[in-house]
Amino acid sequence: MKRIVHRRKFMALTGAVASGGILGMMRNPDAIIPDYSMDRINVDVDFIEGDTVTYPSDSIDASVSDDDYTIELENPEAKFELQTYDETDPSDDERLRVSRDLSGDEPAAWMVPVYHDNGEFVYHVLANEAFVESGQFGFIRYTLSSRHDLRPIQWEQTDDVYHDAVLFSPNFPLAVVNKEVMRDPDADVDVRGLTISEDRSPAEVKHREGRTRGI
Repeated sequence: MKRIVHRRKFMALTGAVASGGILGMMRNPDAIIPDYSMDRINVDVDFIEGDTVTYPSDSIDASVSDDDYTIELENPEAKFELQTYDETDPSDDERLRVSRDLSGDEPAAWMVPVYHDNGEFVYHVLANEAFVESGQFGFIRYTLSSRHDLRPIQWEQTDDVYHDAVLFSPNFPLAVVNKEVMRDPDADVDVRGLTISEDRSPAEVKHREGRTRGI
């Protein structure tokens, strides 16, 4: 199943639950306040082997759909969905492939959440060399307070996989996309990227976080 969506729809996905959405924020330069507080979190990544993401690992109770777009965790219960976008020609070998199998010469990437603590998850982005070399990428996220966080991805390499990770609450989507389009959704570049979001309403997430904290 193709999950390629229109550029503006893709960008709006990350702001769907925020006032005005991501595009409204980007059209108002005064509202864009980069916050580089999304420091890289140094955690063990025990689900990389060669050029393959071996998630779920023995220490993670989860399942992944056959197309690698849906991730379901057992403890705590949570379901995450990926969305992708790629403006390159459909026949182009450079088109983004979303998969745990990061082999091959075409750009390939995947994102996955790993539960951390207190209702927060470590979000991992994993990619092959072709994806890393195809552009300059960054993380972007929005919250209900309309705060805009943006930082370049800081790739580290394990075996044949490049990866980065941030700590974040699952209430709001997180995107990996070309840095140019973060600042200008109409930028004259071939955009490619992916988002990950929890398939659950913020109210349900808050209820689950309360149970996790023992409230």
